[in-house]
Amino acid sequence: MRKIFLALLICGAMAAPAFGQSRESFDAFRERARAGFDAFKDKSKEDFEAFRKKINEDYASFLETAWKSFEQNMPKKAPEEPKPVPPVVFTPEPETEPAPEPNPIEIKRVIKAPVPTPKPQPVAPLGEDVNPNFDLIPIKGSRPVKPKIDSPKVNLEGNKGNLELSGPIRTSPTQPRPATVGVIFLGTPLNVRWDKQKDSFKMASASEREVASAWKTLSDGRADNLLRDCLNLREQLELTDWAYLRLLADVGAAIAGKDSNEAALLTAWLYCQSGYKMRMATGQSGRLYLLYASDHTIYNVGYYNLNGVSFYPYDCSEKTLSISSAKFPKEQPLSLIIAAEPRLSSALSEPRTLTSRRYSEATLTSRINRNLLDFYSSYPTSYIGGDIMSRWAMYANVPASDEITEFVYPVLAKAIEGKDKRRAAEVLLNWVQTAFPYEYDENVWGGDRAFFADETLFYAACDCEDRSILFSRLVRDLLDLDVVLVYYPGHLATAVAFNEDKPTGDYLIYNGRQFTICDPTYINAGVGRTMPGMDNSQAQVVLLNRN
Repeated sequence: MRKIFLALLICGAMAAPAFGQSRESFDAFRERARAGFDAFKDKSKEDFEAFRKKINEDYASFLETAWKSFEQNMPKKAPEEPKPVPPVVFTPEPETEPAPEPNPIEIKRVIKAPVPTPKPQPVAPLGEDVNPNFDLIPIKGSRPVKPKIDSPKVNLEGNKGNLELSGPIRTSPTQPRPATVGVIFLGTPLNVRWDKQKDSFKMASASEREVASAWKTLSDGRADNLLRDCLNLREQLELTDWAYLRLLADVGAAIAGKDSNEAALLTAWLYCQSGYKMRMATGQSGRLYLLYASDHTIYNVGYYNLNGVSFYPYDCSEKTLSISSAKFPKEQPLSLIIAAEPRLSSALSEPRTLTSRRYSEATLTSRINRNLLDFYSSYPTSYIGGDIMSRWAMYANVPASDEITEFVYPVLAKAIEGKDKRRAAEVLLNWVQTAFPYEYDENVWGGDRAFFADETLFYAACDCEDRSILFSRLVRDLLDLDVVLVYYPGHLATAVAFNEDKPTGDYLIYNGRQFTICDPTYINAGVGRTMPGMDNSQAQVVLLNRN
């Protein structure tokens, strides 16, 4: 709207009195333009509010219609993998062995990296926040949240340069502080605006009529500030769709009580108003549930097929549900792509020493944020685009956490300082090969479980896919080189584009570029060596994003 005002002002200036006429004439024109803009803004606000009210009334009316019973579809199991290939130790020392001869590898197919989609947005703007100045994130805490937000700069007359304002904006002493509810989200204390004395609502049951009535109650404006705060937290904490759904569930529980129908409805209302595709459902127990839609195929979670769309129950163990078919305009399914690390308070794990057997300078003490681990442990394993191979890119493309940047990267960067890219990759490769004990997922987790990079640094043991995911992150961040994952039946490795004229060792060609094999599970093997027993005719390449 500010741009519209400027446009009106510029256009009006062209028709303003000629140069030399009184200043009062231009000031009068400017006031008329401002008054016109204010009237336009007020009218737009009224139109948006009327539109939101209308679509919520229509939605509530649909909620009153009969809900249909559905049986849950059996969870989709992770694909059956061949028996994992055990690690192999390369006996000769690379320093005493000649460089391997160039050996091109045929690749069976290439899997493109999943592309993040824009976050859903409310179907209509919420209008201006009349009282935004309070702390969403409390100042107190053992280690504050570190949101990636540019500090605002304000020009002050009579002051040279800019004054940087850091930290949250405080309420003016003359402005009453709004009523808030405290929420602990993944170990991170937060505040959201809600007055339990005047804004609370009750449901006698989870019947269609009660759900519709409560939806209308929430849509009368009482929850708008709460919705604003949740959307602001989504941006400030850089929450993925999955993390945002978890936040809303915690907000609902803090306001209306854990496992209550009111909490489920409030969570669903916030989720729906934020632009996400969801459905309401009730179980035979009388409990109300939220079902979320996703274009991802999620493993090990039962789902409901509604007109060709998979809906997954959130925090629900019942199999037979009565589900409303009511839809909301412009609703968008949840994405499980993690484009940024959630900005959570840090609760550091115990120190863990990790060292390379060959390069003693690559010895470091790692610590991980347990709050981030809690988030990752709840992350649903999935694939997208109908290609199960995309599941590894979901993990490998997650950016390094602040803790990795703080505790891991400085030491490894110093260990590779002054080395050419191939020699530096040898150091990183040996560190991943030898610093971590190897163990099969079946023996530890009872089945396949890929790790994010932080999880590999935390848990006692890891396997080939975890090592490859971590190594691919190190190469992209510390060497600024492109890397791909290379899948063999029962095994996952990597290949790095060193941008060399002549290849050395085993390599593959993609898009005219050479990618040299680097296997984090071929213990002590250097760059360019494929682990014995791999069938190159079955090799598949999973492309990764650079950052």
